[in-house]
Amino acid sequence: MKTQQFNSHPTRSGFSLVELLVVIAIIAGLAAIAFPIAGKMIKSGDLEKNREITKALELSIDRFYEKYGYYPADLDGKSDTSNFTDQSLVDVLIELEGKEDDLEFNINGINFIEAIPEGSNGRGGIIRTSSGEIDMFINKSGQEFNLRFDTDFDNAIDEPSLDLEDQGEEVRGKRTLIWSYGEELDNKDDIITNWR
Repeated sequence: MKTQQFNSHPTRSGFSLVELLVVIAIIAGLAAIAFPIAGKMIKSGDLEKNREITKALELSIDRFYEKYGYYPADLDGKSDTSNFTDQSLVDVLIELEGKEDDLEFNINGINFIEAIPEGSNGRGGIIRTSSGEIDMFINKSGQEFNLRFDTDFDNAIDEPSLDLEDQGEEVRGKRTLIWSYGEELDNKDDIITNWR
């Protein structure tokens, strides 16, 4: 005769509440570590993109100057402390692009800005109107770029006041100074320049 044995411990088919809570706590802890790191990586990528845009604009202006021997802007009455922003910067880009019929400076209609990226989602490069005309030139943080030319051709440009510790010096060896602020206007680490 066979005897039947009864198992006093039934088999489990799921996780207990404590086990689920432990897993959720571990995931939350990993997420808390990952989010700040991911944010820093995105910000670092945006700053690098802004540096690339700045270098591309400087190269475009240098190539224009090498071709024509002058800048793609009206410098009458301008000094080394005159900033080109907003529409005056757009006018410089239009001259560099060479597509318009009534160009004042780019007489051969050469495109010098092919290396400057087109912005996407209203940020990070050249922003165009629906008809394809240059509308704005902004960085990945949505801030405008600024230009300052060596208008007296003495190989020195007065450094703009960027609210940094060392300001007011002359920058030598540049035809053009280019700078842009980041999302945090008072954070000096977010300022992109082509001379530092």
